[in-house]
Amino acid sequence: MHSFPKTGREVLRCPSCELVQFLTKSGCCQRCRQPLSSYAPGATTTSILTATMSDTVPLAKRVGEAIRILRNERKMSQQRLADSMGTARSYLSKLERGLIDPSLSTLERAARALRLDVPEVFLRVRNRILELVGE
Repeated sequence: MHSFPKTGREVLRCPSCELVQFLTKSGCCQRCRQPLSSYAPGATTTSILTATMSDTVPLAKRVGEAIRILRNERKMSQQRLADSMGTARSYLSKLERGLIDPSLSTLERAARALRLDVPEVFLRVRNRILELVGE
């Protein structure tokens, strides 16, 4: 579990559906509605913010999270980014969740749609993650 420095809100990954989210007042996952009650303050969890830089998180998940962060920073919907990339929204959803390994051409299309080049995508995400975890 990790907190955003500016808001103090806890960020965690649901163990059932792996959605990265803020801990809600209801204590349930926003997607699958499974209880997150096992997440007490100080509990150990897999947070994408701290685990992204780790070798224990598969590269596909790190790439997907990178694209999601950049898309959200630009206030783009999945549909709008998918249209700009020339792909289906469902494909982009799978890419962001780390369910598929993107090809280099897919990464290039995503970067272009986000108005970046591929190395800059990874550099910006790395810096954003370090900013969020306060390192």
